[in-house]
Amino acid sequence: MMLTKNKWLPFMLLPLLALFTSCQDYLYEEEQAIPEAIWTYADALQFTLPVSDTTQVYNLYLEIKHKQDYEFENVYSLLKVKMPDGELNERQVSLELASPKGKWEGECQGEFCQRRLIFMPNIKFNQLGNYKIEFQQYSRQDSLPGIASLKLLLETAKAAPES
Repeated sequence: MMLTKNKWLPFMLLPLLALFTSCQDYLYEEEQAIPEAIWTYADALQFTLPVSDTTQVYNLYLEIKHKQDYEFENVYSLLKVKMPDGELNERQVSLELASPKGKWEGECQGEFCQRRLIFMPNIKFNQLGNYKIEFQQYSRQDSLPGIASLKLLLETAKAAPES
């Protein structure tokens, strides 16, 4: 018995279906590009995160795109979070890009690497409205060549977050 092309169609579509069903849907996703991949003190990256449910638990990710020839293993940033009621919280964070042995974490392809960090796991927002999240370059030098962009992603927490 010979199979016709129509009988093979479902088997040919399976890989395509798997590709689309494995894609993550985020409640919020925004990327801020850094001009010429040189992050300076003056280039604060600002995100506006709308929160409409204070009962839900979320995972907030930060994805950093950097050049493979970036000369440091991390990026220091001053994180500012302005709550909907105007309260401002600040803290310094170290965004780790490489392992202790110097190997880039994340995925590298061509001249760039992308590192996704679970930035705030299992977080509950206690106010409705827009949260203003700002990242300022906070390293020892004004111009930090090799950082191309930051992306903020928010998902509903299901179980233990991916790291």
